[in-house]
Amino acid sequence: MVVFPTTTDAMHMQQAAKKYKLPGRMIPLPGGLEAGCGLAWCTLPEQKNMLEALTEELGINTQGFFEKEW
Repeated sequence: MVVFPTTTDAMHMQQAAKKYKLPGRMIPLPGGLEAGCGLAWCTLPEQKNMLEALTEELGINTQGFFEKEW
């Protein structure tokens, strides 16, 4: 899960995911986590390294990468 400081960053992530056909979806930030915009990109834990590289390459600001057990 990736959390974002602004809604703009969250929307850029959503656009990138659509463009690159990445698995996942935007969700409201789960309880216990805090982020500026209240949104998180939820995907498989195996996607973490790829998402870190992609957000850095595209200049998408993040507030952290987390694993959440459901």
